[in-house]
Amino acid sequence: MPDSSWLPALLQLSDSTLPVGAYAHSFGLEGLVQLGAIRNADDLERFLTREMLTSLSEVELPLIRHSRAALENNDLSALTRLDHLALATRPTAELRSASTRMGRQLLNLAPQLLGEELTKSPAWQLVFDSMPHRQTSTATAVLHHFRDVPPNAGLHATTWQTLSGLAQAGLKLLHLGPAGIQGILARCSNAIPDAVAASLSIPEDAIGSYTPLWDIASSRHERAPARLFIS
Repeated sequence: MPDSSWLPALLQLSDSTLPVGAYAHSFGLEGLVQLGAIRNADDLERFLTREMLTSLSEVELPLIRHSRAALENNDLSALTRLDHLALATRPTAELRSASTRMGRQLLNLAPQLLGEELTKSPAWQLVFDSMPHRQTSTATAVLHHFRDVPPNAGLHATTWQTLSGLAQAGLKLLHLGPAGIQGILARCSNAIPDAVAASLSIPEDAIGSYTPLWDIASSRHERAPARLFIS
């Protein structure tokens, strides 16, 4: 039997109950709903399978993959560079703030998730100091690395976790039923392997995506007179 001792750690790191504040963010989805770009379940499903999966495969997943490689090669200067890059790829202030808040919360949980002995070690401190912005992608890579999560499994889990979080935000914003949301997620999950595979060919200098409507919606959301989500 293959070794699957890493699976409980991955399930914990992907659990929606992990207190990192993800429930408070829609990552631009609320702004798109306010603009009228997403009005119903079909619009939400198209957004998840097109814009969101494309963004994950071109930005978030390559950032995590390259950060894991940096850690495995003990190249902390590369980890620092990727943490700067992760911040730079967030096109709006609220998305930069969201990534920073959640990344810091993930790292704050490290003593509970990794053990206090490890997080008090010089090796951990060097890694921690190499992430000046504490971005979600680099923080995720660090926790996956220290919990021995296989890189490919970590990318799949991160993709599912992101889609699930946005679908739950859609449940509140569009008044969709829970059963309908699960149907959307089941159909979207069929596209996850291709998105992960596409991310494996993205070199560091090609990380980035072009989503102008999404960026505009997020920028307008920052100044919305009323909103449910921080981002």
